Amino acid sequence: MRAGEELAPTIKVERFIDEYRSRNEKLADIMRRFNICEEKGSGIDKVIDAAETYQLPAPDFRVGETPTTAILFAHQDFSDMSKSDRT
Repeated sequence: MRAGEELAPTIKVERFIDEYRSRNEKLADIMRRFNICEEKGSGIDKVIDAAETYQLPAPDFRVGETPTTAILFAHQDFSDMSKSDRT
């Protein structure tokens, strides 16, 4: 990769639940061994579980040219949520 070159996301948003892949698997493995980061693929499950447990609107995952962004929303009353946020 050249300086200034951007990386495209390696996993489609639709596959976050059941697929994982690190851009640099060797670095990710070392970071897991030193407990700097979690095991592969555990973060999305925790975000979704917390949203359900605390009755938060569903997170919004957006894929740009380079970054994948997770938008987390504050608590809303159930009656104020849209139909898609309730599921």
